[in-house]
Amino acid sequence: MAAGVTLGDTVEGTVATFNPAKQFGFVRTADSSRDLFFHLRDVRNPPERLRVGSRLRGTLTEDRKGVRLADVEVLSAQTVDPYTFFIS
Repeated sequence: MAAGVTLGDTVEGTVATFNPAKQFGFVRTADSSRDLFFHLRDVRNPPERLRVGSRLRGTLTEDRKGVRLADVEVLSAQTVDPYTFFIS
């Protein structure tokens, strides 16, 4: 676990990966010290489409599978897939 971060702490980060079919992804912490697992069911008021680059905040918790984010709040939703390029 990152230095100074303990279970129960609030953590902010950016969605690094998200699999809409399986409804889970990973959030890269603000200090880039690690990627944390999250599941869409733990996101309060999820946007219609959650994308890479969206900013999230959640509570660091641990279950039988390991450390993850729970009680997740969307701080800012990425509206355009950062991997899509527009050509004019």
